[in-house]
Formats: sequence, structure tokens, C-alpha cells
Amino acid sequence: MSMIDIDDLKHGLLPVRQAEARWRQANADRQAGGEAGADMTPLFDALDQAHKAYLDACIGLHGYVQGAVNVAEGRRADQDE
Repeated sequence: MSMIDIDDLKHGLLPVRQAEARWRQANADRQAGGEAGADMTPLFDALDQAHKAYLDACIGLHGYVQGAVNVAEGRRADQDE
């Protein structure tokens, strides 16, 4: 059975964790900023940008893990099965 180094996976998770923290903070800011009559557009824009960054980080993690699996199975990182 092929093995993958856990530290390699932790390194790939870091951008996802950071993006998730920014997304959660943007959501908390949006929820806290709901004054009556206040312009919420900047808060919604920030939340949308943070969510997109989180999704991009998740897609990047998929590629990172796929590369680690390929290497563990004896292929180049960018080689498909």
C-alpha cells in the first residue's frame, strides 16, 4: 500500500484553513453590520470575495491531494491515472 506523508497534506490544507477563517470573519462582519438603513453592499461584496477565495482554495487542495496520490502511486504529480 502506498503512503502519503501527513505533513505534506497539512501543508496543502493551510490555504484552505486561512480562506475559511476569512470567510467566517466576513460572514460575522456582515451579520454584525446590519444597522437599519446601512449600506450592506460592501459587506456582501467582502463576503462574496471571501467565499470565492475559499472555493478556489478547496479546488487547489484537490489538485494538491491528487498530485500527492499520483506520486505515492509512482507517477508524476501532474500525471492522470
